[in-house]
Amino acid sequence: MTFLSSPISNYAHTIITDEYKKTSGYDSTLTSETIKIMSVWMSVVQSLYNTVTLCDGGIKPDINDGSYVNPIDVGAALYIGNLQSTDGSSIESSNSLYAWVTKASMNFEMSEVLPTNVQNVMQEGSISLSEKILNGFVELQTLLPKCWTETDDNDDNDVAQQMRMKVDDLTKLLKIPLVQNLIYYSAVVATGASSDMAPTAKDTIDWVIVSLFQFV
Repeated sequence: MTFLSSPISNYAHTIITDEYKKTSGYDSTLTSETIKIMSVWMSVVQSLYNTVTLCDGGIKPDINDGSYVNPIDVGAALYIGNLQSTDGSSIESSNSLYAWVTKASMNFEMSEVLPTNVQNVMQEGSISLSEKILNGFVELQTLLPKCWTETDDNDDNDVAQQMRMKVDDLTKLLKIPLVQNLIYYSAVVATGASSDMAPTAKDTIDWVIVSLFQFV
């Protein structure tokens, strides 16, 4: 699969090269996890935009053709995985991208530093980020059939535009754990916290604020 017209394997090579250049030294565990997460993440995003291309064409594919694969199914499969770890434990300890997003949200829990009214807006009730992303896949799957039933008299293909907007929104949600992990683990390194004594969300936010104000 490609991402931005380049093979995803090219990005894995870049990650390895950047790791070797780090002043802190090469970390094989971090490198392998980064390659795994980013490769799957890019594959999910590319699958979503493949859906936009398919919809924009306005031509219904032959679903009975053995070579046809629904790009939404591909993206969802890559994101969800089997929802289980190899030892049968909880979702949070599995290796799926879904679990990674869940763990990022848990590490970056905001409840202790944000007012209740802000929490309600961000969380939209009790829906987690992982669930919002899953709901996004369902919305795309529901919209896809309309790409071929409502475009006959519409050269602009409004459905494809709706599809692109939904894919853009879903991609924005997928970017959130990238930022969460960047800030969280930067705080872990900066504060010298060990893995069994990681900083709280408040510590993380405080560290980011203090760091930013040093450059103001």
